[in-house]
Amino acid sequence: MKKLGLIFVFTLAVSPLVAQNADSQDDYYTGYEGVVLGERTPRSATDAIAQQATQVPGDIYRGTLFGAEQKKYEGDTLGNRPRAKTKYVYDTSLVRAVKISDVDRVRTLMYANVNVNEKNYAGITPLTIAAEKGNMEIIKMLVEDGKAVVNDTSSYGVTPIISAAAAGNTEVVAYLVKHGADVTAKDDLGKTALIYASGTDNAKLISNLIALDNTAVNLPDNAGNTPLIYAAQKGLNNNVKVLLSHGAMVNYRNPATGLSALSAAAAEGHSDTVRLLVRTGKADVNIADLSGRTPIFYAVEQGQANTLRNLLSLGADVNAKDNSGVTALMRASSKNQQECLNILLKQKGINPNEKDFQDRTAIVYSVYATDVAPAQALLKAGADINSRDRENNTPLLSAIKAKNDKTALFLIQQGAEVSAANNNGENAFTLTDQYLPNSLTANVLGVKKAEVVQQALQIQAQKQAEVQELENQLAQDEARVQQIKEEELAQAKAAAEAKAAEVRAQVEQEYQNDPELERLQKQLEEARAQKEAAMEEEINRRLTATDTQVTQAAAEVKAQSEEAVQKTQAATTAAQTKAKAQAVKAKATANKSKTNATAKRNTAKRRATQARRNAAARKTAVKKSVANTQAAAKATVDAATVKPQEVNMADVL
Repeated sequence: MKKLGLIFVFTLAVSPLVAQNADSQDDYYTGYEGVVLGERTPRSATDAIAQQATQVPGDIYRGTLFGAEQKKYEGDTLGNRPRAKTKYVYDTSLVRAVKISDVDRVRTLMYANVNVNEKNYAGITPLTIAAEKGNMEIIKMLVEDGKAVVNDTSSYGVTPIISAAAAGNTEVVAYLVKHGADVTAKDDLGKTALIYASGTDNAKLISNLIALDNTAVNLPDNAGNTPLIYAAQKGLNNNVKVLLSHGAMVNYRNPATGLSALSAAAAEGHSDTVRLLVRTGKADVNIADLSGRTPIFYAVEQGQANTLRNLLSLGADVNAKDNSGVTALMRASSKNQQECLNILLKQKGINPNEKDFQDRTAIVYSVYATDVAPAQALLKAGADINSRDRENNTPLLSAIKAKNDKTALFLIQQGAEVSAANNNGENAFTLTDQYLPNSLTANVLGVKKAEVVQQALQIQAQKQAEVQELENQLAQDEARVQQIKEEELAQAKAAAEAKAAEVRAQVEQEYQNDPELERLQKQLEEARAQKEAAMEEEINRRLTATDTQVTQAAAEVKAQSEEAVQKTQAATTAAQTKAKAQAVKAKATANKSKTNATAKRNTAKRRATQARRNAAARKTAVKKSVANTQAAAKATVDAATVKPQEVNMADVL
């Protein structure tokens, strides 16, 4: 490193330098933007200071702090058009002497009473440059002899102690602290000396700084990153151990992005650091950033296969999804990280047909890779070549839209459905005309188009025949069902009629064979005969001498007797009629329900009993009426007879 530094110093001394812009990449997968502590290619500290205001969030100042730069300005001389000119600016004599560590020259300039706090064109003080260089002799001359201000800030708020910490100069830091340097000072990016030291391989320096200010161990910079994130991102395990031992929050997440120390280490492929954070620091192996991406996403994104294996062995969830439903398998497919893809596909429980929140599977993401290898691996693992997303696009349609001729052709060769259409009615043929008009895919689809049309016609004819066959079968089934219904209805009707006839016959039989009714009818006939005999005997016995009166009386008696008999017969007929009506009503009730026939039969019996009772009551009434009639007839006869006389019946006859 010292040799490279000397070569760089020599180059700066010979020719001016031009500040370079920070490298940046536009990545589909936003979130982790690469190195947090500076670009992978080293650059000068002058460049870093000049660019800190425009760095990608999380970038850190490092490197040497000297050099000159070219700046352009606008010349506007009279009569000429404005044109760009180059203006060369240089360091002060003291700054240049400090940069090249020329102790004698520094001493000579100080004897000449130069201003030791004068900044160069870039706004950097001599002490800040000397602190980074680590030349203790020059630093002591500037501080003790020249009374340099130890807390004077250079451009972007960089102080000498920050410069020394960034260079990993433990002795310089201790000296500056002893002479009043503020260990809590921050530059314009909010970075402390501890944050800068965490990016150097100097665990002792970190311990010393924490001892001076233990509150800084979890203090983030303006970008939201803590010393532990920087140390993990650099893979400096000794620094990580020191920070963890002093209470660094292992699961701290950047408030702006959600980046954690474990994700930073995974992105940079520091497997040892990953194991250290999980096993020693008890980091959450599935900790997610604000977009829902866990450490395995960072490992896959950067192609860190070994780190991915370590994370999975430590319990990382292989099917974890981010806030869009994307899995690590999908990211490996789209980024063409074949080794990571193979590792994920070998994991137990991996689902190659898992869908994101737009119903896209990993094979859909594979169409954005530059090679067909991800699609091949996924199909071999059982991926559905004709899966559909929310818009009903298939992987083939997605490949054509992505203008990926190789993958589209591969999917067709593997049997992808070329006639499948999305929600907009677009299929492989129409999309190829739009996105891949002059391609191998277009040529192959041109040949397949005729085949597809012929197959479609055959399928259509086959479907029509199947429909006709189904219609015929349906008609037969309907006819059979109708026949069965009619047969069942006729059987049910016949059974109901038979049951009704049976119940009706039973009811009629019960009433026809009722002994109580027969007994009443017999008694009536006997009573009628007795009445007639009694009346005839009474008439014969009471005949008077006057035939007319006797005849009239007998006629009246007979008429009254016949009237009484008629009334008795009418009452009996009414009772029988009512009983029959009740029987008919009972029979009708029995026809309504087979299950209630017994109950209604009982009801009919009760009603018949009541009818018999009513008949008995009427019989008693008739008897009373007959008695009254007989009494009246007797009175009439008695009244018609002038005087009872003995009548010789032989004479009368």
